[in-house]
Amino acid sequence: MIGGLRSAGVPEHHAEYYAEGVRRGGALVTVRTTDNLADRAADILDAAGARDVDERSAEWRKTGWSPKHAFSDTTATPRDTTAPRRDTNIKGDRKLDVVEEKLEVGKREVGGRRVRVYAEITERPVEAQVHLHEERIHVDRQPVNREARPGEIEAFEEGAIELTERREEPVVTKTARVVEEVRVGKEVADRTETVRDTVRRKDVRVEETGTDTSYENDPGYQFGRTYASDARYRDRDWSAVEADMRRDWDTRGHGAWDQFKEKIRRGWDHARGRR
Repeated sequence: MIGGLRSAGVPEHHAEYYAEGVRRGGALVTVRTTDNLADRAADILDAAGARDVDERSAEWRKTGWSPKHAFSDTTATPRDTTAPRRDTNIKGDRKLDVVEEKLEVGKREVGGRRVRVYAEITERPVEAQVHLHEERIHVDRQPVNREARPGEIEAFEEGAIELTERREEPVVTKTARVVEEVRVGKEVADRTETVRDTVRRKDVRVEETGTDTSYENDPGYQFGRTYASDARYRDRDWSAVEADMRRDWDTRGHGAWDQFKEKIRRGWDHARGRR
């Protein structure tokens, strides 16, 4: 397991701690994510019961365990102690990677405003006016003293007059009317949002640590210096003059352009004060 972790770029002393944790019944979980989600990933691991390997290693040491990789301070947090060094007599090519981050923007669905609509019944007092018709019977008796007229004598018989009072009273009825409609739904719209963040880039800077004059007599190097000193090209960039330089180089017959291009560019840069 230690070998596999080292192959993945994990320093040896870190690999020993992880391997010991697995040997003691733990599980090693690695997460590859972006910087803006790193904190969220750590929170998820913590919520799932992740243990700090540094704290556990301190407990292991108390029981007599110690890593094979020696530390100057055995109580310190494991760290990469590899320091840059100058290699001499190296055969073959060495390389350093130029690493650049790229911004990748995804999307996830989150909750927003919530609306809950209730239907409820309330009562309120109301009043209205209505005009009512009402009849009343009245009887007037007036004493008189006069002779009966002929028609009145003939009507001297029993009889009855019957009258009925009539009146109106209010009658209340209720009708239901729809006075408002409440519709609940969602409007769907798409929008474009600009996400701003920073990305990192690891560049490789070449620094001259000494003088190597072996290339100064090279025809390609001298050709590049000559062009850089030419008044026609002095204020122009390499990309603007490379095509002209290549045509001129090919006519001289010194060799293939691709074979000497690096030395030509070096002569160009040196003549322009670049290292």
